[in-house]
Amino acid sequence: MNKVIHTSLLTVILAVIAYAVVAFLSGGEAVFGAIAHLPAELWLAILGLSLANYLLRYIRWHLYITHDGHARVPHKQHLAVYLAGFSLTMTPGKAGEAMRSLYLKPYGVAHQRSMGAFFVERILDLLAILLMAGMSVSFLASDYSVTAAVVTVSLIVACLVVIKIPKRWIIESPLVKRLPDKLRHAIVFIESMLDNANDLLCVRLLVVGLLIGIVAWGLEGYGLYIVMQAFSPDLGDLSLSMAIYGMGILLGALSLLPGGVGGAEAAMIFLLVKVGFDEASAVAITFICRLATLWFAVAIGGLMMMLLPLLGVKLPEKKESV
Repeated sequence: MNKVIHTSLLTVILAVIAYAVVAFLSGGEAVFGAIAHLPAELWLAILGLSLANYLLRYIRWHLYITHDGHARVPHKQHLAVYLAGFSLTMTPGKAGEAMRSLYLKPYGVAHQRSMGAFFVERILDLLAILLMAGMSVSFLASDYSVTAAVVTVSLIVACLVVIKIPKRWIIESPLVKRLPDKLRHAIVFIESMLDNANDLLCVRLLVVGLLIGIVAWGLEGYGLYIVMQAFSPDLGDLSLSMAIYGMGILLGALSLLPGGVGGAEAAMIFLLVKVGFDEASAVAITFICRLATLWFAVAIGGLMMMLLPLLGVKLPEKKESV
């Protein structure tokens, strides 16, 4: 755990340095001036949209953890654990957020269930972002709109098919049975986790989870729209902002960089310039958006991590490992 925290802190420091360099190269005074002069009510609006995003995703997470009466976790403690996971968002693929498994174990939540829920959460978020990113191609390259739609739908179907394929044959294969015990146990754990994920992808939970993901990420896309409107009402289009945000988050995720930092910002700046914003404005808009989404989540996560003991959430025992 300590190693993950240290890695996250190092990533935050490097990200701050990278942001400063990009801002300086794009006209530092203009960038920071634009950020500083954004009205307080707009900051409150976009931060409120981010909070709504976190709350919706928590509701979905709680549904997964408690599905079929698997466990009963008090909402206050459960929400605290969920938000605390954001403190470790600055890990590749947000893998650090899986620390929730450790804190939920004392409440009777099996690691396989919480890891399965984490896996499904990542998949459904990816599908929601894919839909938003598909819009990006349609709006910014209309000649390829049909191709974008086909590719988006194909990727979504492929993800669901891979998850739903039975995996019992993997652990029963002669090759796996000949593996060393530790490696074989790890494969059995992964198979059990994927079985739990499969249970969470019944039609009802799949539809509800995907809809929650679309609305949750759409709220943050709307936050980008508010900022774009503040900089240029003529260029601030709602559908376009959703598309730009979706493409930015998708490319950030595909970069496998911690928190998507670098990939997401580069994509958003490029797309904002492409639709007509000057470079300084594009950088400022992107930084404001990321401050109100990614970095706001990390800050809330850090605060909740410190508050966990005060809320009665037991720290994980050393013997409790994922």
